[in-house]
This record gives sequence, C-alpha cells and structure tokens, in this order.
Amino acid sequence: MNARSISLGIIFFLALLLAGLQQLAFEHFLYWRFWWYDVMMHFLGGTVLGSVFFWGIQYELAEPLRKKYFTYGYLVIFVLALGLVWEFFEYQVGIDREYSRLYWAFDSVKDLVMDVIGGSVAYWTLKRLF
Repeated sequence: MNARSISLGIIFFLALLLAGLQQLAFEHFLYWRFWWYDVMMHFLGGTVLGSVFFWGIQYELAEPLRKKYFTYGYLVIFVLALGLVWEFFEYQVGIDREYSRLYWAFDSVKDLVMDVIGGSVAYWTLKRLF
C-alpha cells in the first residue's frame, strides 16, 4: 500500500468513527448527558477535516500549488471556515438557543478551538508519517 491509500484509509476510518459516535449521541442523548461529548466530537471533526485537508493538498494538487498551500496556516483557515459553517448551522436549527447569548458565544468559541486542535493533530501527525 502506498501513502495515498493509507491516508485515505485513515480519513475513512475517522469519518466512520465520527458518524457512528454521532448516531450514538442522537440515540442516547449523549450531548445532554455528558458535558465533554461535544468537546470530543469537535476534536474528532477537526481531525477529519485536517486529514481531508492534508490528503487534498498532498495528493490532488500539482507540485507548485502544493508548495504554496501546504502550510499550517491554510489548514487553520480551512478548519475554521468549515467550523464556522457548522456553528451557523447549529444556530439556525436552534441548538443552544435555550442558553444565554454569552454561553452560546463561549460554546461556539470552544467548539472552534477544538476543531482547530483536532485539525492540527491530524496535520502534524500525517505530515510526520508521510
């Protein structure tokens, strides 16, 4: 197996794990039962996004573009952008509306930080491995 296949397998495994944990959370109300479940899921989501970023840049871009965009800063922008889309979705569907605006803002910032930390772990781990 080559590095491309291995990294794609890692992404598939992480995405499957994320989907399975999300299904369990919905079935058993885990977001409301365990305060840390949301933190874990945002970390894992960031890890999936960081892995997708790594794979897309490493294996889908031509060499000149790869050198330009294969930086940690672009990973942070990528993960933050998609994290913001998710936070907007949560707001639109009414998640956390029962809490104060201050709590909602704190929760959103915490979620975005966990997204970036997860993406960073994926980026630095995959960069070292491959």
